Amino acid sequence: MQKPKPSHVYLLIAVVMFVLLGIAGFSSAMGGRPAVERRPDLIVIDIPAVEGRDKMAPVTFLHGPHAEAVEGDCSVCHMTKADRPVFKFKRLTDADENTLMDLYHDDCAACHAARKEKHLETGPDAGQCRVCHDHRPAVEPGQQPVKFDRSLHFRHERSTEIKPTPAGDTVNCGVCHHQYNPKTLDIYYEKGREGACVYCHKPEPVDGIRSIRKAAHDDCVACHRSLQKKDIAAGPVTCAACHAIDAFKDIKPLKDVPRLKRNQPDALFISGWGGMYLTAAEAAGLEKQFMKAVPFDHRSHEGVVDSCKTCHHESLDKCSKCHTPEGSEKGGYFRLDQAMHEQTSDRSCQGCHDRQKTERPNCAGCHFLMPEKPFADQACVKCHASDIPAVTLITMETSEQRKMARSTLDRLIDRFGPLADEKIPETVTIDDIADTYEPCRFPHRKIVKSIMERIGGSNMARVFHGDGVTICRGCHHNSPPSVEPPSCASCHGKPAFARDGRPGLKGAYHGQCITCHQKMNIEAVAATDCTKCHQEKSP
Repeated sequence: MQKPKPSHVYLLIAVVMFVLLGIAGFSSAMGGRPAVERRPDLIVIDIPAVEGRDKMAPVTFLHGPHAEAVEGDCSVCHMTKADRPVFKFKRLTDADENTLMDLYHDDCAACHAARKEKHLETGPDAGQCRVCHDHRPAVEPGQQPVKFDRSLHFRHERSTEIKPTPAGDTVNCGVCHHQYNPKTLDIYYEKGREGACVYCHKPEPVDGIRSIRKAAHDDCVACHRSLQKKDIAAGPVTCAACHAIDAFKDIKPLKDVPRLKRNQPDALFISGWGGMYLTAAEAAGLEKQFMKAVPFDHRSHEGVVDSCKTCHHESLDKCSKCHTPEGSEKGGYFRLDQAMHEQTSDRSCQGCHDRQKTERPNCAGCHFLMPEKPFADQACVKCHASDIPAVTLITMETSEQRKMARSTLDRLIDRFGPLADEKIPETVTIDDIADTYEPCRFPHRKIVKSIMERIGGSNMARVFHGDGVTICRGCHHNSPPSVEPPSCASCHGKPAFARDGRPGLKGAYHGQCITCHQKMNIEAVAATDCTKCHQEKSP
């Protein structure tokens, strides 16, 4: 092997150095710096500028190491009120800028100096301003929101350590859920009006009501802390235990969570005239103005969402209170029909169902490759299925309306019926590449019956699929529902791609079958196991 000439070595070194310097220069020019660490325990202390002084950069304060340094003793930095820590540094109430600045500087620096005298690990000295006031810190906030789902809620609800308020009540809902009186500034519990904390506690304080962050730390963390002081097992008290990415990985969700108690209906009708209070004479013309009412299974929807605020995003009132037929300021001027049909929103019926069709394994196998219909072509009667005249419903007692909604839903659910075996071909032979492989004997009936079983296990799927013929469109996606749909070769020919973009027969088979197995998590036939379907021909 010929050795490289010295000149070539020098040239190679020069090129490498040029590239490295170029990368460094580009990174510098673009403001490059090492990757910033995201911390769940980082608190940004940003005191407004004091008149006559320059504004210093905010302080990135790591709560975790400081809590460890004081061995979890909150009283070192936080005062107590009513036997609970107040999560303000060395004070019970807010203070002006000068007071806050002196408080932080004096107390933090004094603690650091005291630890330094004891040769303990500590923070910067009083004169090292830029160590704390760093305008380009190497860390940034990385708190994940706490997912307080139905399982976690029930853990609190059934806890015997959370004593009911007022005393003697049979449930402990009043310990956390309360109403606010803006005149007296008092909070009180009102049974039957419990709602999500974020309905009143917004990201920032509003009209004297604490922010959600402050309310959660004042109440949740303080409660956990008070229980732990009594040697009682309780929830987390550190930042990372709540806000790290994998904070709740060791808390297994409860499988059988009872229904939340809020006097909510099992079933109801959703209609364009919801919220109207009309006489029979006034309601007589509603059939021409509005669609038929939608029977809605409230109970079953509760079982598939994490919390009520998935749909009830501002309050637990019925949708029509904010989303009126005309649109109101309270509902963001989204009319009721818009709120229910907005396809880009996770909170609307249409948007949520569209997302579920491609995310749920049982649905995605068929729906992922099915062409979506334009909104105008949707089958409205799938939802607007009430056969009761509007004038009859609107003058009906609420209890009777709910009974009729339930009976309508039961009728729609029972309408679904699996196809008889004789209507489903047992096997379909695919022999388009018989010159290389043995013909593929596709177990058609077995697969159709498997899909029908999955549909039969979901009331929502039973309603939307109507009769068993509908499922044929999962594979025969551009043909009308029929027990004798056209074969795949009718639309997908031999060429790899047709001029209109349709894949050839081979691409259609592989795209449909393999994608379906992947989306439905079917592991019996791997996407890469060709011989599972195509047995090689014997010589």
